[in-house]
Amino acid sequence: ISPILLKSNDLQLPVFILALFVIILDFLRKDLLLHRIHFLILFFSFILLIYLLPDSYLHFVVQKRITIFLGFLIFYCFYKYSYLINVKFFVIGSFINIFGVFAHYFLPDLFIFIAEIFVRTIKITEFYGRGASGFTSEPLYAATLLFITCILSKYYLINNKLSIKLYLIIQFFSLWAMILTQSGTGYIYILFLSLFVYFSFSRFSIILKFITLGIVFLIITSLDQYFMIDNRGYYVLRDLFFRADRFICDQSLLTRVHSILYGLSSTLNNPLGMGSGASYLINNEVVEPTLQYSNNIYFKEINSSSGIVERYLNFCGIYGQNKATELIQSNIFMSNIGMYSFEYGIIFIIFLFLLFTIDLKINYLNIMLLFSCLFVLQSSVSFAFPLIWFIISLTKKSSGFKYA
Repeated sequence: ISPILLKSNDLQLPVFILALFVIILDFLRKDLLLHRIHFLILFFSFILLIYLLPDSYLHFVVQKRITIFLGFLIFYCFYKYSYLINVKFFVIGSFINIFGVFAHYFLPDLFIFIAEIFVRTIKITEFYGRGASGFTSEPLYAATLLFITCILSKYYLINNKLSIKLYLIIQFFSLWAMILTQSGTGYIYILFLSLFVYFSFSRFSIILKFITLGIVFLIITSLDQYFMIDNRGYYVLRDLFFRADRFICDQSLLTRVHSILYGLSSTLNNPLGMGSGASYLINNEVVEPTLQYSNNIYFKEINSSSGIVERYLNFCGIYGQNKATELIQSNIFMSNIGMYSFEYGIIFIIFLFLLFTIDLKINYLNIMLLFSCLFVLQSSVSFAFPLIWFIISLTKKSSGFKYA
């Protein structure tokens, strides 16, 4: 929770300023704690600033170039001082977010009137397909916060920092709020939690999971027969269970898959990536309209790496000359993995692998924590999102120890 709210941005800069102040204070006290994981993050932060290849077009947007450095500030503080965290603040923050979703869903006009005094414009004002977003601008962001709340409450329960009673209350209301977001990604989060987080993998638990899935099948089948449901999350689950081809071609999933497939395909053709700011060049909504794409290396790159995207579109029944190119230009920002792979190639992939694996405390919960980070990164949520770096810090061996 930011001590000062800024309406203009989803990322609250005062949080990063506070983290920078902590680091400066540690430096002045000669108590700066840096391990190899810190140097890795700082190195890639530097790469984001200066990685310009010979033919690259520099569209220098400061907030995009310092995202990893902002993440480093958060990571440092949590890595060193996580033992000082009072779980009560986590509980308070969780219930604030949960309350926001409930208030938005059940009292939308009153909630939006009050909430927009403090936060950015709330886009969802009527619930046709999409649900409540609470204090965030999109249901996806609300669902992501609730998903991470569920993951972290499990972490605190296992580490004896949260009572079983409070844990169950947080889980129950978080899941209920996630349902109210009607977010397709949010419903996939619920499925992930049910299958891989909430229960063990004993024989009884596996049987219970199959029974639960069977009940979900029956409910979805019954609802389809007798009711008209306008719920995007429900549609995504229904397609996942009964129409896998339609699920694969879901509009929201489609935009992220375009970005990821193109980013990885481009990496195969250009292992070193296309350079910082290159994503802005191919995005036709950002670059100056006077720029001649046909004579530019990036436009040629789209044509040479778009084959896999075109095959994916054809599978989904989407045809048309240059359709793959148009969608790549529109959707390059829809996934962090796609965008950073396109700009930095194998360097980003190696960085992501090392970020997750260096000093990793290998246990099942930590693996699930890292998978939750991947879930978030496959979307357009900023790489500077503080909870990503908080979760990564919790998985490290020396996290929470002032001297290690």
